[in-house]
Amino acid sequence: DSGMEGILSCALGLAYFMTSYMPPEHNQFLHANVPLRIFLALLAGARLLYMRNPRSEAGRTLLLVLVYDGIGGLAVGMSIGNFTGR
Repeated sequence: DSGMEGILSCALGLAYFMTSYMPPEHNQFLHANVPLRIFLALLAGARLLYMRNPRSEAGRTLLLVLVYDGIGGLAVGMSIGNFTGR
């Protein structure tokens, strides 16, 4: 349901915003988020591979999660120089 997706996206954005006053090297939320986002992207990709109809609405949503979280996790990990979550 797109309403729940909006709420979850807003919650993630708000968490980033509320911790943005900290320098990145001290922001534990930012560090912990990297492996989690990469894992979620991998899960979405695996689920997308096993869908009967990947071109459906659910398939497009999974593709969006794959791209958004995959690129986001890699970009944040490269910018802080740490992919371990610590």
